[in-house]
Amino acid sequence: GRLTLEGVLKRPLVFDVDDAIWLLPPGGKKAVAAVARRADVVVAGNEYLADWFGPLSRRVCVVPTAVDTTRYRPARKENAGPFTVGWIGTSSNLPYLEAVEVPLGKFLSMHADARLLIVSNSAPSFRTLPSSRVRYIPWSEEGEADALREMDVGLMPLPDNEWTRGKCAFKMLLYMATGIPAVVSPVGMNREVLAMGSVGIPAMDDDGWYDALSFYHGNPRCREEHGRAG
Repeated sequence: GRLTLEGVLKRPLVFDVDDAIWLLPPGGKKAVAAVARRADVVVAGNEYLADWFGPLSRRVCVVPTAVDTTRYRPARKENAGPFTVGWIGTSSNLPYLEAVEVPLGKFLSMHADARLLIVSNSAPSFRTLPSSRVRYIPWSEEGEADALREMDVGLMPLPDNEWTRGKCAFKMLLYMATGIPAVVSPVGMNREVLAMGSVGIPAMDDDGWYDALSFYHGNPRCREEHGRAG
């Protein structure tokens, strides 16, 4: 974060935050705090962000991230295709997915009808996953909703740190709007969304990722119920 035109903007000044931007260079905490003090209100995407801005702003409101459910909606799957585990995101977040390559590889090797679908602006760099079991779709605004509807289960792996605790579970919300269950790291907002209903399964280690995917593979009725709840 950095100061730009905040000092000359008209009132009221609303500062909308959906990431732990105080961790970003070049200005970091000092610049973000200066913007927050100038703002009439800080709109935070989750409670973690709101807590950080609380001492700096005269008013902080929590407005959770939302998705357009007229665009992101469930598919009508008529033909039985491969069991598709999917991930969508920017290339900067691909290391989070690549960190669970081992359980993904085990799952694919044990389930011959399964494949992994990646939707991003750059292809992942897996070390051991067979290319024949991985499909990459370049991200586009026009195609992302259709790509999501090809998935049977969505993935959102994250490490637990100050940056990821500021995330607003956007991937998870996209999966839910599309009517598919999510297997996610129970970090930050992901944990809060999981607590709202049976919409997915938390995974904390390699065994957890493998077991969750295997469960959904073998339980289509539960998969459907969790997708509908989302």
